[in-house]
Amino acid sequence: MKRITIILLIAVCLMSFVEIPLAKEGPINYGKVWLEASDLSKAYCIAGFVAGMDLWGIKVLPILTSKIEKRLLTSEENEVILELTELRSYFGGLSENTDGARNFYNIITSIYEDPANTYIMACKIILFAYKKLKGEDIEPLLREARKKALP
Repeated sequence: MKRITIILLIAVCLMSFVEIPLAKEGPINYGKVWLEASDLSKAYCIAGFVAGMDLWGIKVLPILTSKIEKRLLTSEENEVILELTELRSYFGGLSENTDGARNFYNIITSIYEDPANTYIMACKIILFAYKKLKGEDIEPLLREARKKALP
């Protein structure tokens, strides 16, 4: 039963990554979904995001490691890999830190409480919340994401 739940969770999160509309009523209102979700559902959402990052690490990181060793990647590509590695490390610790998780959920909630952000995909909002937690200005990222969120 646990395995089925995890598979369904990952499938739902993957659907949010590829932006497949689930209904013909229009774009998904991710903000509404987040704001109405229970704490357990929010935890599953973050867990699905982390599972996707783990899959990335298992499949892609070994390929990139050989390219890093051979110095075949640009400095920009190296920065992206470092950022993703730090992000995964942060989320790994978050699962054991209830106060940290609550703080992170509150940041996501505050972003989604702005009606202009409700159609931005959850995976992007999670990344923006992480950047905000690190002290970065996320307003330019939000503006760009808003433009892409609605057709």
